[in-house]
Amino acid sequence: MQSHELLREIFDKKTPKEVSADLDLSTSMIYKWAQPPGDAGTGIGNPLDRIEALYQSTGDQRLVQ
Repeated sequence: MQSHELLREIFDKKTPKEVSADLDLSTSMIYKWAQPPGDAGTGIGNPLDRIEALYQSTGDQRLVQ
């Protein structure tokens, strides 16, 4: 499962609007996290992808715990 797919499933339980309010981010940004990255440029790098990249770089498992 890719990160944007996981986020879509999570947003079934807590809406992007609620998450955006909790994180003090725009709702549109939260919606974009759940879109696949592609040539159309619709999806953007989401926090899950960034954590994976940080883990790949550092090997520090605390990032994924």
